[in-house]
Amino acid sequence: VWHDHRSADTEAARRFYHDLLGWETEVWKPGELDYPMIMVGGHAHGGFGPSEQGPPSWLGHVQVEDADAAAQRAEAAGGRVLAPMDIPEVGRIVVIADPQGAVLSLFSPAGEARTVGGKQPHQRERLDHGQSGRASQRPKAARLGGRPGY
Repeated sequence: VWHDHRSADTEAARRFYHDLLGWETEVWKPGELDYPMIMVGGHAHGGFGPSEQGPPSWLGHVQVEDADAAAQRAEAAGGRVLAPMDIPEVGRIVVIADPQGAVLSLFSPAGEARTVGGKQPHQRERLDHGQSGRASQRPKAARLGGRPGY
């Protein structure tokens, strides 16, 4: 999962989460896109993107093999496609809403790339969701009270 914070004031959001959780940032495409990526332990796991639409929010991006095919499955299950888009050099995302209205982004990386800005996304412990859909393990950070901030 990639965590994307969207707000009109990305610098204020970056400062808040740095002070709260100790997150460092590294700017991807300085002078061109200026996207501050959230770095923890040398791994990128999100970023702060500008958005003038709606209130500030977090959006989770879940990697799938084919974002369009996954979006079609979401629609067949009662969800809605909200915003498909291609991001040059990164991949394709399709923002969907589930039948209750909760929003999630489906992400397919461009080509064989599995990195963001040359950085490997943060790898968490693999969770076995089984048929119930409930995780059988909690991520390490959750067991440790949330630190180191991911």
